[in-house]
Amino acid sequence: MVQIGRIKVAVRCEQAGEPAIGPVRSAAGLSQNKARKLFATGKVYVDGTLCLDWRLPLTAGSEVTVDTDRRAPHRLPTIDATVLVHSDRSFIVVNKPAGIVSVPPTRTGEPTLLDLLTALLGPDYSGGKLCALHRLDRETRGLMLFGLSRGDPGYLRRQFEQHQVVRAYYAVVEGKMESALLKGEIDVGRQQFGGAEMSRHAETEVQAIRWEEARTLVLCRPRTGRYHQLRIQLAEAGHPIVGDSTHGRGGKAVPMALQSFSLAVRRPEDGNTMSWEVPLDPALETLLLATQESP
Repeated sequence: MVQIGRIKVAVRCEQAGEPAIGPVRSAAGLSQNKARKLFATGKVYVDGTLCLDWRLPLTAGSEVTVDTDRRAPHRLPTIDATVLVHSDRSFIVVNKPAGIVSVPPTRTGEPTLLDLLTALLGPDYSGGKLCALHRLDRETRGLMLFGLSRGDPGYLRRQFEQHQVVRAYYAVVEGKMESALLKGEIDVGRQQFGGAEMSRHAETEVQAIRWEEARTLVLCRPRTGRYHQLRIQLAEAGHPIVGDSTHGRGGKAVPMALQSFSLAVRRPEDGNTMSWEVPLDPALETLLLATQESP
């Protein structure tokens, strides 16, 4: 068993391209094996982002921090190449599993999808550095897009800011819901994180797909992109998403039944639209047919 004493140190990289383990070993005075253990257990951050890959090439001036007192991650989720849906010179599309935070930071210290993708693609990936263009909640599964530094992430980010990216979601909601256009002011203040109340206009087109006595499968097409928009609007309509513990009646034992299944974006190279779809996740089908929980 690898034993490591208490370490709290920060060091800046002087040589571009140096693997992250180099500054860790020199600053902490560790062997290769012990240094790798720090990466594997979530004790190393590069420029404030959790680094799990000891081979990650650094840029000159990057700050590498090691803190063995940092709270250990509750868990270390993993991904493999099956999450990759599309990749080209400008962006990567992935099918995000439920239970993984999209981007840093996390309260628990666990790796995010951005961390895991960076490690999966490896230091020699020709696309360059990944950057997050949007995010999905931890328990939301489905399609998510990451820009690449060698492309034009600014062009893609503006499409999200101007609500030009076309997205569609499947959700399983409580009760029998009819098709509807949900619109009005919603509170996007993130009060559960200490934010002040903040109202914004939101619109979502909801199409009822299937009703199974206690629950309804719906297709949601958001026309705006507000924080927790679908979760808030469906709850306010009297049909909270199954498993939503923040706005509905869900508990930790029930996964949230929300899936980003369709995504369309314009390519930076030529402005042409590309689109992707994934089938309904079996987990949502299971939740649709499950016995409704008691409030």
